[in-house]
Amino acid sequence: MHVVQVITSAAWGGAQQHVYDLARALRRRGHSVTVVYGVPGPLADRLAAAGIPALSEPALGRLLVPWRDGRALAALVRLLRALAPDVIHAHSSKAGALVRLAAPRLPAPVVYTVHGLVYQNARMPAWKRAFYHSVEAALLPRAAAVIAVSRADLAELERLQGGRDRPLLAYIPNGIDPARFPVDPPLPDAPVFGTVARFVPEKALDVLVEAFARVRARWPEARLLLVGDGPGRPELERRIRRLGLEAAVEFPGYQPDPLPWLLRMRVFVLSSVKEGAPYTLLEALALRRLVVATAVGAIPDLLRGRAGAGLVPPGDVSALAEAMSEVVGLEASWALMVPTTDAMVEACLAMYHAVREHTDINPGM
Repeated sequence: MHVVQVITSAAWGGAQQHVYDLARALRRRGHSVTVVYGVPGPLADRLAAAGIPALSEPALGRLLVPWRDGRALAALVRLLRALAPDVIHAHSSKAGALVRLAAPRLPAPVVYTVHGLVYQNARMPAWKRAFYHSVEAALLPRAAAVIAVSRADLAELERLQGGRDRPLLAYIPNGIDPARFPVDPPLPDAPVFGTVARFVPEKALDVLVEAFARVRARWPEARLLLVGDGPGRPELERRIRRLGLEAAVEFPGYQPDPLPWLLRMRVFVLSSVKEGAPYTLLEALALRRLVVATAVGAIPDLLRGRAGAGLVPPGDVSALAEAMSEVVGLEASWALMVPTTDAMVEACLAMYHAVREHTDINPGM
């Protein structure tokens, strides 16, 4: 089977990790894979190192620019027809929208994975959220299948579907490879908090920094590791200086392998206002870190009922600070029980076979 995966940006994040893991696993199972991306980044380099064909379409960008998006749509139709895949699997909001818009002109069924519904970003202006909601509702039936990585997003997609028989909907959580992780890593005694994230508004790192300032009143020796980079870094640095936290906060920058940094943390903190199924959280759980995270996306699926974890509302500095102060004194007690890459890949393959066998659910075919 030839699967073409399409993603808006190759800048590394959860969706890119998903595409990379899926592409490699499909290749190992004897399938042919091509990845098409717009914005360049580390994903393209990793695919090249793995020997997986990756093609750039420069017109495919993150921002909504009608004239450029029209060019990207036409270019994607030409490219996908030339590649002649058996299944087209789109990821991320922009690529998902354009590929579904083009579905009637494409040579294969379209599968779309939702890595967090964009209009559920509480920091997005109301008019923009309403616009993206209407776009998702209109484009939903144009895919043969839509995959949600969280139960919350699956429920929202079912609501949008409104009883129609198209598309097929499925919940397939992201997964990790257990072989990458030490069996029983020690938990540091020092009160080191940290996160691994892109420095963008939906990660709400300003909320994390404000909460950490309050935690320091109770744990004066506490430290914070902010692993990652992005356009929000200058504002974060200004906030840290204003709060007098320069000596307590470390910026290691973007790290291709975050595991050594996760091992330095006693408590992994995720302060996002929007998420899909964050790989960094899966990795923190695999390393038996204590965890505090916001109740968005798949996070409640992963944390509810776990010892050594705190779940808080998004955007609430007080709740986050209180949970961080409480959890840091606990001991991690769970075993490695997180979704695996193999399970994710097998579920995706089952979906590919389903959409290929049922041509009546494929728009335009």
